[in-house]
Amino acid sequence: MGWFDSLVNGVGDAVRFIERNSGTIGKAVEVIGEVSRLSGLEFPELLEHPKNEFQALLTTEDPDLNELYQAADRYLNAKAEKQRPVIPAAMTLLHDAGDGVTKKTRSISGVWKMPESLEKSGNPLIPLYHDLARFLGQSCFPLTLQTKNGIEDVAHLIAQAIFVNNGDDHPEGPQTATFEIASPDGTIYLSGCRAYYEIPMGEVAKSSSWHSAINMCLITNEQGRLQIAADRQRYEVCEVTAPLPTSTPVWIVTLDIDWNSIQNAYKYSIPFTKLFQTNHPDYHIIYNKLTGLAQILKVQAPEGVAPDGVRDVVIATLKQVMQTPTSQIAVEFAGGPIDTVIPEVYVTNSYISWIKTTDDRRD
Repeated sequence: MGWFDSLVNGVGDAVRFIERNSGTIGKAVEVIGEVSRLSGLEFPELLEHPKNEFQALLTTEDPDLNELYQAADRYLNAKAEKQRPVIPAAMTLLHDAGDGVTKKTRSISGVWKMPESLEKSGNPLIPLYHDLARFLGQSCFPLTLQTKNGIEDVAHLIAQAIFVNNGDDHPEGPQTATFEIASPDGTIYLSGCRAYYEIPMGEVAKSSSWHSAINMCLITNEQGRLQIAADRQRYEVCEVTAPLPTSTPVWIVTLDIDWNSIQNAYKYSIPFTKLFQTNHPDYHIIYNKLTGLAQILKVQAPEGVAPDGVRDVVIATLKQVMQTPTSQIAVEFAGGPIDTVIPEVYVTNSYISWIKTTDDRRD
């Protein structure tokens, strides 16, 4: 299980993906070379070679795809940062830097493998939505915003805005798509820009991937930061308990629960752990943490139960809680992915241990 579903992140991995998945690589190299040439024209300060060496790199008969891709990637990141919207003058609460106002920027780039990213309804496909939600959580950006219509799923809103053109015919060369999201009380402002271009991956069939860079900026005052923290703490738990003493070695199993949406994570994660403890008192949860879509469990298994047995019990409990509407927490979302698909569950570590009793230690 990789960290991202639809994004190939990192220069080496992205170049390998292009080399392995393009029908004939010549057109892909040509397009990437054209974008890397723009790096020298629009942002010459980004060049890692003297200008004459960079021009030679572009005109050689056998160009280094790693060098071309890195130059194109630097160009996209610079363009996304330059084109990112600035905070409107009307948001007066966030213009006074002396009032506890802070600004945080984060960026990510790579190759999005999917030529189409939105359903016909305009909703983002789940793998792409997952990647944006993980990026927001990793960056400590808000995953939700409270509005008069309910809770807004921030990753869902961003995906609708910046991936709207994927799969459509559009002018050749790099394009940009921007977004702005503000809280109703004017204490939180999130903006961003996606700079991107299409990499042709096939000769006969219509097939493409997208080299993209996303630059986001979060501006908040103290009230906004407190609201973001409160929203996450309301649903994102972190519980730690001591292992139980045992007379024989038992497995302690670490599992990742990969929720399909913020809505499902917030509605079902707490009821799930409660039902698990009620239905299976001989399984002891010693660690439980939810961060965005990712829930990590450490479970001390009963004697004689192997890691696969722990995973089976977790999956069975998830099915039960998600098929019982009355078990969910009442969270009113204004939009976002809605489904009852059971999240993926992965065992990431298994440790066999003998948790000694006091009498054992004395012996």
